[in-house]
This record gives sequence, structure tokens and C-alpha cells, in this order.
Amino acid sequence: MKRLVRGIGALLVIAVLGGCTARMGDLSIVANQNIDMDHLERYEAKGARAEGTDTTHLVLFFPIGSASVEEALDDAVASVPGAVGLTDATLRYSWWWLFYYGQTNLTIEGTPLIDTKQVISAAPTEE
Repeated sequence: MKRLVRGIGALLVIAVLGGCTARMGDLSIVANQNIDMDHLERYEAKGARAEGTDTTHLVLFFPIGSASVEEALDDAVASVPGAVGLTDATLRYSWWWLFYYGQTNLTIEGTPLIDTKQVISAAPTEE
């Protein structure tokens, strides 16, 4: 009987303190601004992988807002100077829940796509 009660208790704890992560997809290239396809030579995929996340809070199972891929991408791109998008990107969705509060997260990670013209024009010039 004690084993049964402990087993049911453990399942309840797992259910209440639960969470999950899912890989939503892989994207070859993703950007939230226009990329000049006629001048692809000015873009370079390089550097350490950048990551951006957008979070939504849950109160009593009700979301306060909604997590956005666009906001997660903005966060990732803003973390790398001169970046205009990501290549070889991975999109993940995760959530966790603890009694009356929880969070959902959309995370995007990828290699920054750098606009070399933008980086060169932003560099300080010597006088």
C-alpha cells in the first residue's frame, strides 16, 4: 500500500512540476528584414552561434501574451553586430509549470548572417 501511495505521489509531483521541450524545425536561412538577393556576395555566415528567446508567462494556465518567433529572432540578431539573419537555424519550443505559474519559450539558434557592407560602414574611420 505504501508503494502505491508513493507511486501516485511521485506521478502527481511529476505532473505538477512538469515541463517539455520540442524541436519545431530547422531553417536554412531566416531573416526578419529584406535581404538583397542580387548581391549575396556581401553576406557572410560566420561567428559563434547566436541564440534568441521570447518568453510568455502562464498564470493559472492562462497565457499572458504569446511567444513570437519574430521577437526571438530579433533578440538573436541584435546580439551580433552587423547581423541581418541566421543560417542553419533551429527553432525550439519549451514550457514548464509549477503550481500556479509557468512559462512558455520560443528559442531560435543559428549562425549569424553578417552584412559585410553594414559592418564596414559602421567601423570607425581613421583621420
